[in-house]
Amino acid sequence: MKKMETIVVEATLPEQDLADLENWLANDEARSRPFRAARPQRMLSIFDSPHEYVMFKGGAGSQQAYSEMRLAYIHGLYFATVVLALSCLEQELAGSLYAGGSDIAARWSLEKLLAAARDSGIIDDEAFKAIDDLRTVRNAYAHFRPPLHPTSKVMRALGQEIHMDDVSERDAIKALEVVAEYFNR
Repeated sequence: MKKMETIVVEATLPEQDLADLENWLANDEARSRPFRAARPQRMLSIFDSPHEYVMFKGGAGSQQAYSEMRLAYIHGLYFATVVLALSCLEQELAGSLYAGGSDIAARWSLEKLLAAARDSGIIDDEAFKAIDDLRTVRNAYAHFRPPLHPTSKVMRALGQEIHMDDVSERDAIKALEVVAEYFNR
């Protein structure tokens, strides 16, 4: 068996290249600032309280997902917003069930967590449906769907009669609304 050799390459940029990258970032940030300014306004209209007043039963993982979800939305990272929203909710449900005595909740799928959370009264039927619908959206992002599959972005855009890019933005807004509703209950 041949021994694998690890080579560490330290990448450094000449000062001129670093200055060019800083200028590029400054210009890019200036162009996107109006869009980034509008998104926090929308996000703050969805959430009743700033994130520092949220109690996380899912621990540091759900807190980080929550914070990163909000930042992802501000920066227009809609796919990431949806995935982080579900990650936050999954950890919150598992944490709530664990706190209620279910030591194995940490190993359950989101489907099983949702059912157990509904059965134990952590969420109601409306929250169950909202989170499960968001799970379906996330699955369509995370797993390949042929273009004509009913949950593909193409088919959803056609069904809603909107541009495909707007589908992602709507999904992200819906994800924020579901998370806000969960924490505001």
